[in-house]
Amino acid sequence: MRLAYEHYHANRHLAEPHGRSPLQLSARGGHAGTFRYLMSLGFDPIDKDLKGDSLLHYASSGGSFLVLEAVLGIGLPFSPEGGHWSPLHWAYRMGNPEIIERLVEEGLRGGYVTHPQLEGRWDPVSIAIYHGNEKMLEELSALCRSLLDTGADAVRFHGRLHNDYWCCGCFHVSRWLKSVETI
Repeated sequence: MRLAYEHYHANRHLAEPHGRSPLQLSARGGHAGTFRYLMSLGFDPIDKDLKGDSLLHYASSGGSFLVLEAVLGIGLPFSPEGGHWSPLHWAYRMGNPEIIERLVEEGLRGGYVTHPQLEGRWDPVSIAIYHGNEKMLEELSALCRSLLDTGADAVRFHGRLHNDYWCCGCFHVSRWLKSVETI
């Protein structure tokens, strides 16, 4: 990492074409050591990608509790923005109950999203089921399930890997969402 950083002339604003920084990608990859190193170099934890996803979105989707705790420890404010998944949607997509419980403990709620080609309301539980993480739902506390399940009007079906609507490992570059609404 040091060699790559020095090769790009210590550019802390380095980002790839989708606006994702090395810090965000290290959080998404769950690389705690790399994450700490990039933070020590002064990469800005407030930066968002071109879609508007924050470092918390990336840490929530990465599956590493250590990285999530480091991001939460920074004390960044979280304000839900329309148009894409919340950190909880990403956590349900990845299927790590420990991360979901921690985000709920921090006060995050999921809301639901809609998609123009897939009818219905997609809450975090819908996303977990669609992406094959329904067994993980059984590991969540009853409180967590009750706070995040929007009920009978939510979509409940299994997706297929690599169909027209989602791709495993898209790293937050997706045409999946049209809007986000808060419950």
